[in-house]
Amino acid sequence: MKKTRMALALSVLGATSAISAGCSKNACERYADSVAAKLEECRITDSGAEETPNLGPCDDQASTLVECLDTCLPKFDCACQADPSGAGCDAKRQEYATCTSDCGN
Repeated sequence: MKKTRMALALSVLGATSAISAGCSKNACERYADSVAAKLEECRITDSGAEETPNLGPCDDQASTLVECLDTCLPKFDCACQADPSGAGCDAKRQEYATCTSDCGN
């Protein structure tokens, strides 16, 4: 459970650090907003992260990755985060994990 919270928080922190200046939001900024909204929805406030990772600019490769990860966020179940032993949570957590893993391939 703590790993998942940390992964989500690091995702938003990493995406935030990858933001480049501009008038409209890029994919990294949109993903950072989506993760922040999901964290708020799930009432996750303590990420356990002490530092913001520097992931570099939001280039084409980063944009492609965060666009994919953004499609996975709806699969992240807040109720299962709060109680992983709940009905169907193993399958829901696996669905989210598979989605995010597929983004890296």
